[in-house]
Amino acid sequence: MPELSPEELIEFVYYSSMRASADAAKALLDRIESEKTSLNEEEKKLQFDLSIAFLFMASDCVCGNRRLDGGFQTELMDGVCNRYIEDLEKYREQDPIHNSVDADFFIRDAGERASFRRYANLDTDKLPKTDLYTLASCLLQERWLEYRELHKQDIQDTLTKRPGFVPRMPQRVYEHFSGEKSRTPERLMFTVELYTRLAAFGLTLTKQLSEISVKTTEK
Repeated sequence: MPELSPEELIEFVYYSSMRASADAAKALLDRIESEKTSLNEEEKKLQFDLSIAFLFMASDCVCGNRRLDGGFQTELMDGVCNRYIEDLEKYREQDPIHNSVDADFFIRDAGERASFRRYANLDTDKLPKTDLYTLASCLLQERWLEYRELHKQDIQDTLTKRPGFVPRMPQRVYEHFSGEKSRTPERLMFTVELYTRLAAFGLTLTKQLSEISVKTTEK
């Protein structure tokens, strides 16, 4: 059984989440016909959207691990999320101009656009250039809480075998990505593909966490 320090476990969970979200973004974009902008910007946006979804799923796995103390579960995920924010801040600092993004393009959900205007103290409908660090600082907690409630409903629907079940949480990720709430073949494809990938990631990470022991800090 591998033994990791708390810091090493934070890195493991963080990079596992980022790899899974990047792989999912590439696979989904291969199946989406994008007419909005260049593939590069579309991929960057989707990776940003999916990174939050996969970090949430990692949290669900960590918090469901009975081998980890409840206090350490919180400490671990706080560390993972801090690592995520720190990486986005470093990315911004590397090249503030080149690494900036168009908030008007990245935030397509009407409610989130209103949240960002309040966060940035804006009085115009069109959102300005910004960076991924600022976007995550504004949107991470709001999305996280929303995904948590939708994920609970998805689990309940799975347990009760609700007829016509279509998972709510991946659908909401699609809405954040596309800004579209209408029922379309693309939305269903995206939802099913993402649901499958999130479930596979969750099962894999749960198994890996069950095989890892955490080094205790000597006092």
